[in-house]
Amino acid sequence: MCLVYAGETFEHDAESKAVVVDAPGNDLETVRIAVESCPTRALILNEGEG
Repeated sequence: MCLVYAGETFEHDAESKAVVVDAPGNDLETVRIAVESCPTRALILNEGEG
């Protein structure tokens, strides 16, 4: 589901798991919506330093 919202940031790997391919690919709010939309809650958005 995250690919639907932030396709410039995420893609599916060989096991159909979402992986980050370009962290700044989408704006922060778009990535936040994608993470919140994850049906398995497998994604975490870390907005800390670094």
